[in-house]
Amino acid sequence: MRGLKKRVISVRFASPSEAAEFLEHVSKLLSNLAAEVKGCSVKLVVMAPPEELDREYARVREALRQWRMSRQLPRRGVYRHHMGMVLSSASLKVSIPVAALVELLQLKGFRAKLEGGYIVSSATFEQVVEEASRLSEKYAEALRLLATPMLKRLAAILAAALGCTVEEALERMEALGLTKVDEKYRRLVLAINYEEALKRIRGLVLGEGGGGGGRESGGGG
Repeated sequence: MRGLKKRVISVRFASPSEAAEFLEHVSKLLSNLAAEVKGCSVKLVVMAPPEELDREYARVREALRQWRMSRQLPRRGVYRHHMGMVLSSASLKVSIPVAALVELLQLKGFRAKLEGGYIVSSATFEQVVEEASRLSEKYAEALRLLATPMLKRLAAILAAALGCTVEEALERMEALGLTKVDEKYRRLVLAINYEEALKRIRGLVLGEGGGGGGRESGGGG
């Protein structure tokens, strides 16, 4: 194309499917990108005006770095999942707070914490994307509740952790004494602070056989 310069990046992946997944991801970032896939190898040709070429090339390299951190398990036993990658790959009905996704992962038995723009977790990328999609679905349900935002958030997290409806999750929370009615505004509110309510919900999830992630729960990483 006239006026465009190009640079080439050759990358080898663990499998043809991983190569295809990365190509799909990086293609969303750049419009002027050509690619050739042969088995586990991908050759990317970055095309841009001369003054933009270095920047566009750096974006591809950064995407590759993020991809590898999210797929290759280091000796510390945790992955680093870039939130942009997670959210772009998940099926989101509504937007979700990243902190709520971390709390859900912890309830499911995974190590998880926020670190900059990353979720550092023992959960794989596929597992994090699956939980993000599930949480978004429950958040969409929770928006219909006549309740405070924090109660909606907790109900959505519990529903996603137990695999039940938000209404059922709310009933369980009521049984634990976690909710009360604000007579002034005629809506449900948390009867105790959020962190304490989350601790009680963790006990409920464990008691109902949840937290089946097979990993250590908590925020360590």
